[in-house]
Amino acid sequence: MKRIISIICICFIIFSFNGCKRNYTHSVYEITIDATVVSNDSVGNDWRYVYTCDGQSVKSGHQMTVPYGTAETVEIYVTAIESDTWDDKGFGSLYVDLEDGFQNYTIVTVRENKGRYVGNTANIRITCNVKLVKNIVKKP
Repeated sequence: MKRIISIICICFIIFSFNGCKRNYTHSVYEITIDATVVSNDSVGNDWRYVYTCDGQSVKSGHQMTVPYGTAETVEIYVTAIESDTWDDKGFGSLYVDLEDGFQNYTIVTVRENKGRYVGNTANIRITCNVKLVKNIVKKP
């Protein structure tokens, strides 16, 4: 009798572990964007950055939700602006895979467009990091 009860308990434990599988529907990822001036030959020092993805403005900490288990890549467009009487602008883009731990960067070059230092350049490194925030469970 003890043997039968032991076998039933073992079967119950095995089946209860199999029941713990979650039925995820979507994943939420957070994109962190960081800009660092890596060189600056008298272009200026009043910087601002504009990031867009799929026609929408995004900021560092932006979250994106995608279907669970799908590999999705987005392109982030970057405008680096040195604000002065005549704004100096540089443009670039980078591809970001929505997967936990992904990192990519690009270098954006901004050229001084007027004045004493016309033609001088500054290089800005734009780095994107992706972190999985959560997986969303299908509601019964």
